[in-house]
Amino acid sequence: MRDQDVLQHLHNDVHGENWDALMSDLFAYYKPRLLRMAVNMLNDAELAEDAVSEIWIRVLTHLATFRHDAKFSTWLYRIAMNTIIDMERTKGRMMTYVQPNENLPSDQSEDPDSHCEQSFKQELVRYALTRLSPMQRSLIIMRDIEHLPIKQLATILAIPETAVKSRLHRARKALKRLLQQRTRVPGQESVGTVSLSEWGGL
Repeated sequence: MRDQDVLQHLHNDVHGENWDALMSDLFAYYKPRLLRMAVNMLNDAELAEDAVSEIWIRVLTHLATFRHDAKFSTWLYRIAMNTIIDMERTKGRMMTYVQPNENLPSDQSEDPDSHCEQSFKQELVRYALTRLSPMQRSLIIMRDIEHLPIKQLATILAIPETAVKSRLHRARKALKRLLQQRTRVPGQESVGTVSLSEWGGL
């Protein structure tokens, strides 16, 4: 069942008879996206799972404030980003790079050389993202990984579209500068650079 169908059923379920089942369907629909976003933001799979749980608690707590004439995903992403950034702040946790094979999944390739090169590029991008500010990181993730429209980002961040474009431009420049530096990624023997076109995320 699509999320809009679930939301409509929730809206019509005035007596709450199907509340638990409908919310479970809604969570199942969005959990993979929220988890991917949290992993990219926090660079830690276990912490990302905690973040998704906290996000959904906030969704359940504040669902009554959601206006059904608005876009649910926009409301949800605002809660998600605020929750993730709050977790970093309240735990006093500086964004750090977690070496591969610790608690983040990695893709496998039939060609060992190709796999090593691709893995290094992915790790360099991940490492560069950890060196951005939380706001810059969230903009890159929401626009260039999750592919959210500028208009939706403006609503999520409660700022004009022109401000979103300006901040996104600065975030991309900062990421590009980091990727073009000859950088040694912790836990990696290689030193190198990655272009935005090689990454393919922008």
